[in-house]
Amino acid sequence: MLARPSVAPEEMTRPGHGRWSLGTRLTAWYTAASFLVVLAATGLVYGALAHNLDREDAEALATSIADVHMAVAGLGPLGGLREEVLFEAPISEPRIYLRVLDAGGHVRIATPGMSRLLPISEFSRIPVLDAVGRGTKVDVLPTKLGRAEGAPRSFLVAAVRMSGLGHGATIEAALDRSPENKLLGEFRGLLLWVLLLALGSCGVLGYLIARIEIRPLEDIARTATRIGSSNLSERIEAKPLAAELADLAGALNSMLDRLEAAFQRQDRFSADIAHELRTPLNNLRGEIEVTLSRSRTAETYREVLGSSLEEYDRLSQIIDSLLFLARSEDPTGQIDRADLQIRDELEAIRDYYEAAATEAGVSLEVAVNEPISVPGDRLLLQRAIGNLVSNAIRYTPLGGRVVISAAAIDDHAEIRVADTGEGVPPEHLPHIFERFYRVAASRTTASGGAGLGLALVSTIATLHGGTVSAKSFPGSGTTMTLRLPLS
Repeated sequence: MLARPSVAPEEMTRPGHGRWSLGTRLTAWYTAASFLVVLAATGLVYGALAHNLDREDAEALATSIADVHMAVAGLGPLGGLREEVLFEAPISEPRIYLRVLDAGGHVRIATPGMSRLLPISEFSRIPVLDAVGRGTKVDVLPTKLGRAEGAPRSFLVAAVRMSGLGHGATIEAALDRSPENKLLGEFRGLLLWVLLLALGSCGVLGYLIARIEIRPLEDIARTATRIGSSNLSERIEAKPLAAELADLAGALNSMLDRLEAAFQRQDRFSADIAHELRTPLNNLRGEIEVTLSRSRTAETYREVLGSSLEEYDRLSQIIDSLLFLARSEDPTGQIDRADLQIRDELEAIRDYYEAAATEAGVSLEVAVNEPISVPGDRLLLQRAIGNLVSNAIRYTPLGGRVVISAAAIDDHAEIRVADTGEGVPPEHLPHIFERFYRVAASRTTASGGAGLGLALVSTIATLHGGTVSAKSFPGSGTTMTLRLPLS
């Protein structure tokens, strides 16, 4: 069996594969649209010219018939009628042919050569109009007849039944339209050249306009091609662009800003992870190397193992926190919600941290004056509030105070953890909820923190549709506010 030819994936994704470029399509559309406008304009001009020629010929033929009609209606002598016919249709190169028939259908007078060019039988299918009285307006019925000495000729013909000459005279008239047809033919030839020139001009102009308008897109594409993970700071210049392209450039620049910020956070996050994992690993390695350098007592080995176990716990906490943060970024992740009584949850958290607060010489209080219920995951909210309480106890000096309060404001519950500690400098306050961010690295490391506690609080608040914020003034304490929707 023959294998079916296939297209390589890189060819399928190659720009322009199997389709016209935007410049080509713009050129084609501009050429087609402008040429149609020119074609319509020339068609209107040609139609107007042909219509005016038809109208003028019809008026000329009607005028000639009216003059002959007046002569017939006046019952003038035959000689006068002959003079009238010959005056309306001169012998040399006549354009108007006239013929007067009596009631019996006999030709009384005719323009020389008319019977040869237009036999009476040619008028048999022309409706005969009745006109009575002098000065009666004669309407002309245009039609095309046809042959003269083997050469096709176009005539405008009419037949009118008049009074006089036996009370049944008929005037047959024809106008040779060969000059008009020649004029129209020459005009059509001229218009054809005009259309060909217009088509070429529209194509060239369309190409030039498309190239001018496409050039900014090509500049954007070239700039986007140069941008990579190593130079995310480059941006697209939007000022010289058209409004629509400026909006596109602005959107791309905003996307690049977000990507640059994400890459910076990722780089910082990776560096912080390496630092946080390296510290306990170095501690473990150093303790084990010192212990193994010579023989130790059993008590020393137990102390080393106990210290190693603490470092293992720290590593486990860091890894658990990182895994939680990674899972929380999954948009499909769900949390289990239940109606939680804030007073009961805060009382439970106070009982849990009471011993740590007493050991640190800090008073821990709960102040809730009204029943408040919020939907949420108990374990996650306890972890978030517990992190805030633990952080407040850690940085509140001996004899200080930590107050956990809650209140319902509008459609949200606000849970505040306020301490009387040293506070946070203003330049650090906007960053304290970032991962691995530490106000004082040495102090945080000494206290056993990894810089993930407040980041976990922010993530948990986001999962519950809430927010967390901080207010602090150096030397006067810090207030952390967890804001959660009531329903």
